[in-house]
Amino acid sequence: MNHYLTPGQLIDRRYQIIATLQEDELKGSYLAVDTKLPQKPQCFLKIISARESQNLLRQEAEILATLGKHPQIPALMAYSEDEGECYLAREYISGTNLAEELQGKRLGESVVIDILTDLLIVLEYIHSQGLIYRDLQPKHVIRRQEDGKLVLIHFQAMIGGGLIGVNRGYIPSEQMRGEAQFSSDIYAVGIIGIQGLTGVHPVEGLAVGERGEILWQDLAMVGDGLARVLNRMTSYDWRDRYSTAQSAINALHRQENYTPNQSLSLSPAPETLSPAPKKWLTLSIMVLGVASTILIVLFIKWLISL
Repeated sequence: MNHYLTPGQLIDRRYQIIATLQEDELKGSYLAVDTKLPQKPQCFLKIISARESQNLLRQEAEILATLGKHPQIPALMAYSEDEGECYLAREYISGTNLAEELQGKRLGESVVIDILTDLLIVLEYIHSQGLIYRDLQPKHVIRRQEDGKLVLIHFQAMIGGGLIGVNRGYIPSEQMRGEAQFSSDIYAVGIIGIQGLTGVHPVEGLAVGERGEILWQDLAMVGDGLARVLNRMTSYDWRDRYSTAQSAINALHRQENYTPNQSLSLSPAPETLSPAPKKWLTLSIMVLGVASTILIVLFIKWLISL
């Protein structure tokens, strides 16, 4: 791309530019409309002419083709290479950035648990594909206006596995050494939870203890149970964290004060099944015991009266 694009221009005789999001002489990202589809849906369009970057864009397209089937990951709409340029078109997610939602605010436990659950659900899917997200931070997450779900929108770190552009406040020590694990993503979710409870950005005001632990509880009003879960999620040693995103979800949902958001589509885990059947069983036994006692007393009175 040797010139700048303007609103109204067509790319590949299909994608009409609406607005420029970011642009220089070699690459650009745009809000566009797919004019070939009846609904003319909006899309996120990325165009690259720098040859060394085209392979990265191709890999990003491959990742979206694999992961975009999940409702919390944008769907790949098109990828094309032609005459030294290549472009990627993906679903555009309209909504609010999670970074804005967390900015300087202290959120309640249930709200934070809902945020972490939404993130862990999509990470569980990514991990099931043998992939590590590597760069989970609030600015890479959009709360979709349509249904309030959290959607991941940034996938560059998954390609090279490097640290370029990665916010170091959200990544653990093993990833800094180039040894990312599935639990490295769980660490990032835990940091987001701590940020939500304290209102403090991890780079700006969270201290670290002698053993690498995050010192945060004095900055928040939080129950012991949720604090234990978050401390485990953000353990310095990756082997001490939850081994899967689902196990972290289970632990979060066992908190006494948690009221689940009904919009979250979860498969109930054995640990979170309602205890109601046990209560009814106990009540039934008590009623039968009282009834039996009354019958015995009446029978004794009848015998005495003979």
